Formats: sequence, C-alpha cells, structure tokens
Amino acid sequence: MKKSILWISLGVVIAAVLLCFWLMYPNAELRGKHQATLCNVVRLSPELNTQAELLQRMHFIYDNSTPTYAYHHPKFYEYYSKHLIDQFVVLDEKQKQQLRDDFEACRAVIQ
Repeated sequence: MKKSILWISLGVVIAAVLLCFWLMYPNAELRGKHQATLCNVVRLSPELNTQAELLQRMHFIYDNSTPTYAYHHPKFYEYYSKHLIDQFVVLDEKQKQQLRDDFEACRAVIQ
C-alpha cells in the first residue's frame, strides 16, 4: 500500500514538473517567432538597451503582430523572452550593432 502511494506521488510530481516546463517554454515555431520579434525590436529600436525596455517593446510587437480578428492568438512566453533578451544584453556594442544590421545573424546568435 505504501509503495503504491509512493509511486503515485512520484508520478504526480513528475507530471507537475513536465507541465510547468511545457507551460514555460514555447514549441519550435513559437521560439522562432520570439527570436524574430526580438531581432526586429533591436533592429528597429536601437535606443532600447535594458531588459525591461526590450521586454516591454517585444511584448507589444508580439501581441500586435496578430490581427484582432484572428481565431488563435499565440501565447507570449515572458520567461523565454527574458532568456533571449539576456543573450543580447550581455554582448558588447560592436556585436550588438552587427546583429542590428543583419537579421539572419541575429536569428543565428539569439537562440
């Protein structure tokens, strides 16, 4: 009896961890959309340099890139977006400028 309760509890914990991971990270298609959104934000708004500014603009662009009449609005993954922004913020100014100038290079570096 105690072993079965232990196994059930372990299964519930594993399911909860997997559910949290699934809710926090986008699939491959949405990861690409988040990457493209960040690359467009840094290309079109070079004056934004802090994580908070970039995240706010990225969220705005992402939410407004889908028409209001669309049946399905893709979810904005804030945790994943912060992860992408952190990769950009730690770069030196020369590298940031290279990514602003080349969209495909930005997509390759920011993952």
